[in-house]
Amino acid sequence: MNAETPRALPAAPAPDPWADEELYLLGATRLADFLEFVANNASTQQAHPRADLADRWRAAAAVYDELQRSQQGVADFSTVLPLNVAAQAQVDALVKLPTFQKTFDTVPVAFGMVELDRLVVSQHHITQSSLAASKAALKSGATDTAVAELCLPTSGQAGDLRLAKHTNTQSVFVASNHDARFLGAHVVDASTISGLAVNGHAQTVIALVMGFTTNALNVVR
Repeated sequence: MNAETPRALPAAPAPDPWADEELYLLGATRLADFLEFVANNASTQQAHPRADLADRWRAAAAVYDELQRSQQGVADFSTVLPLNVAAQAQVDALVKLPTFQKTFDTVPVAFGMVELDRLVVSQHHITQSSLAASKAALKSGATDTAVAELCLPTSGQAGDLRLAKHTNTQSVFVASNHDARFLGAHVVDASTISGLAVNGHAQTVIALVMGFTTNALNVVR
């Protein structure tokens, strides 16, 4: 028997630098939406059988249905408590910001303290890194000041926004913060932008703004 030359094992695929672990609230959304989310966002290095995903969703949906029956109407009777000194100081600073005023300018806004366990969660998914950052913000303890700054931030959260891909027709940005998004389009005078290199004499620039929102914890009453 002739011994064959040992063959080198294929190298393990390099980790995706743009990947992040995502937490998804099962049962509170439609099964079709969950399957579509996994298909569009899951890493191609992992297999996600649809049958297994559907079973997980159905198990969570059963729990969600039971909560709907046993806790029906609980959110409608939440007691709104007045703000403590630290939270009121945070609010006083927050309401002066143009970014907050523009974001919350459609319906009346009031500030108070409510019990989180009585609310219905509307955010269906969040990145693990965003959750870790929130926990890190309370590393010195859940003091009134720390909680107020976490729930009602007055500055943009660190999100490491990066340009991942750029072509003549497409630009893709990624960030470790789930709050990164398109913030609107603006017309800018080309003369105000230094280092603008184009094939001609630029007069006007359409700026597509990427960044982070106010990200204030808010409740629909």
